[in-house]
Amino acid sequence: MEPVEEYAQLKPQITQLQARTDQVRYGFFQPSARLRSNQAETMLRLQARRVFVKRRLPAEILRNPANRDQRRSMIVTVRPADDTRPEQDGQLTEPIDLFPPPRFTTTHPGAAPS
Repeated sequence: MEPVEEYAQLKPQITQLQARTDQVRYGFFQPSARLRSNQAETMLRLQARRVFVKRRLPAEILRNPANRDQRRSMIVTVRPADDTRPEQDGQLTEPIDLFPPPRFTTTHPGAAPS
């Protein structure tokens, strides 16, 4: 089997499995959920983390193009070989981050090196 054919077959299965995983995971948050079986145990843990809230920044900082980066993603799209229609939403499309965002660097005078 060609990799493109295998990918086309696997992608819908993965999507279905991810949806089912989400359903099962949600069930663990219900009061009557069983978290232990003969073969496995599920542990729930509340985790907190600090997040940066961009909307609280002054408008002049948000509008300044110097404060923006560009991310690039490779998009993998699979469709039947005889399909001549333009790409549509809902097809087997998956973004793959091949180029991770760069680490924060600055060129402002007097700034500490990163």
